[in-house]
Amino acid sequence: MKRIAIILTALLLVLTFAACGSGEAKAPKISAEEALNIALNEAGVTPESVRNLENRLERENGVAVYEIDFKSGILEYSYDVNAETGAVTESDREIDD
Repeated sequence: MKRIAIILTALLLVLTFAACGSGEAKAPKISAEEALNIALNEAGVTPESVRNLENRLERENGVAVYEIDFKSGILEYSYDVNAETGAVTESDREIDD
């Protein structure tokens, strides 16, 4: 009986560790450069006019999102681009202080 309990415990541990590994984050379909180009096109600005660029891959509610912030002219822009679909999920622009 003790031997069966040990085998069942070992099997449970193996299954638990296998399940933990299956939730690993996969590489995004959209690259950081592609996400930046999407944001720049949405903003209607050229790459040459951009300054203070920040482009980070984050997770929001389990979804991989590029958070892109930059300045161009007198405006400051902020975009969230879905790393799987390339869709802009959030955008904002305001006058730079």
